[in-house]
Amino acid sequence: KNKTKIIPLGFDKKIFFKKTKKKLKKILVISYFGRINKEKGIHVLIESLKYLKEYRWKLLIDSEHIEDFKYFLNLKNLIKKSKIKQRTKFIKCNHNQVANFMRKSDIIVLPSIYEEQYGRVIQEGVACGNVVVGSNIGAIPEIINDNHLLFKPGDYIALSVILKKLFNKKFYLSKLYTLRKDVNKKRTIDYQIKKICKFCNI
Repeated sequence: KNKTKIIPLGFDKKIFFKKTKKKLKKILVISYFGRINKEKGIHVLIESLKYLKEYRWKLLIDSEHIEDFKYFLNLKNLIKKSKIKQRTKFIKCNHNQVANFMRKSDIIVLPSIYEEQYGRVIQEGVACGNVVVGSNIGAIPEIINDNHLLFKPGDYIALSVILKKLFNKKFYLSKLYTLRKDVNKKRTIDYQIKKICKFCNI
């Protein structure tokens, strides 16, 4: 009575998983999954990549849900202006397809500049074998829970520094191990069901 319990969304391990042991490829795939609008801060990610031109990477941007078409066109212009067009690919993937793209990725970035209420992409991405980097706003830091992978909203220089560090194999794999351990322990559907059953005395 008079108690409130917060039970976050869990991810389905039957859909979001990485079969094989993670091995860093010669060309890292950096990805953004989510809606296309200015609040999501995708321009911050693009700006940060201008400082990584000496590294080997390619960028995937999910364009399944374009909420602001003018902003989308601005992103395309920014990509061209930043001279990273040849490294950038727009993809379309609904929720049933997104896990396949996540498994092809290495780093997922959530560059939001507004208060995110949650961050389902974080746990799903980690389960598929990604290190997830995000802005220090809303619920993002609650799930990532690692200051080395968080940056001030809008600070593309700080983001570029984090991304550069992740090209170090030892640093990358240590962060992936920590993230996956936390996500697999606390964010699965099975774990959430147990919490609900315990709360409801089932």
